Amino acid sequence: MYMTKNAPKMKSTRDIAQHLITALSVSNFSISYDKPDVWMAGTSTCIGGVLVEVLGGQPSAPQWVFVFASIGDCKAFKFNPQTRQCSDLTAGNRNNLSDPRDPGGRLGPQSKNGGPDLRNLDMFMVHLNEGDILLLFSDGVHDNFDPQNLGKMPPDLGMQYDNWEACPNDLGVEAKNRFMNQKIAEVLLAEGAEPNPSVMTKMIMRYCRDTTSSSRQWMEQNPHGVLESDYVKYPGKLDHTTVVAILVGRYTEGQDMGVSQRAINQQIWPFG
Repeated sequence: MYMTKNAPKMKSTRDIAQHLITALSVSNFSISYDKPDVWMAGTSTCIGGVLVEVLGGQPSAPQWVFVFASIGDCKAFKFNPQTRQCSDLTAGNRNNLSDPRDPGGRLGPQSKNGGPDLRNLDMFMVHLNEGDILLLFSDGVHDNFDPQNLGKMPPDLGMQYDNWEACPNDLGVEAKNRFMNQKIAEVLLAEGAEPNPSVMTKMIMRYCRDTTSSSRQWMEQNPHGVLESDYVKYPGKLDHTTVVAILVGRYTEGQDMGVSQRAINQQIWPFG
């Protein structure tokens, strides 16, 4: 991700968008450029963007903007420390309720001619205030906030449908998104945690670890078995977990970012 200090000079969001598309193209090329056969390469989802300060705007308007591109099922969230609320900036980028294995798109050889899968390639722009916190999650993180992966059914979310298969896709996506926003904020603010990137990253990672504990224990005890698909008994998803948290605002070298001793307390760090 580009930050303002070393970002290339860009005058408009259109300039940023062009740079992001170029970056995706280079990334896609780099995946398979040294492979004798393009099908020897793997595939990858991707999310990335540029956080820049808005110059010359109205004093009462947001002074920062995050322009980013996404292909696949990584997600970006904004946490507002004033309202203590979380909002999904990529709502709807995974619309397939029936197949959680489908990321919706990916870089690398996927189409018949070896090209990338661009079904849900999209560009986003969001205005931010200084002090807001951006959270970027891989699917191995946000899938652990998906109510379906936590063993919940539509009635648990106040819906009239008996199961997710019977639920209309758009209503299901909306309900899941609402649940995720609330659950993430709940985890971030648990135990009076401080709203700063260091603590938030640790709280999210610990939550993922704890949510998937029953699955890990079963697999450790049954190394040759196949875990049954029962999200009530075995909630969550075992997958790669990556969290990037960014505090919006200017940074000066040596500046105290408000990370206290509690941020490195072993009771917060998930692997302590």
